[in-house]
Amino acid sequence: GFSLYPNPTTGSFSISSTEGGQLTLYTIEGAKVTQYVVRAGKNDYELPSTLAPGIYVGKYYCTKTQTEHSIRIIYQP
Repeated sequence: GFSLYPNPTTGSFSISSTEGGQLTLYTIEGAKVTQYVVRAGKNDYELPSTLAPGIYVGKYYCTKTQTEHSIRIIYQP
């Protein structure tokens, strides 16, 4: 299982995952914004301070199962 909250976010967010992996954040146009290492359990993160408000696409890659999940992240500072 994988969940990201709160969404929309004001900049801080958490990811809970049963498996480790990697989350890459992209703009709607497909430009890479940043990347996060995700460990099993609860992880706390901050979006880059230079990020503009809007909708972003997150692609979570699970290392163990080698599967990818897409999520939408809404940034409302």
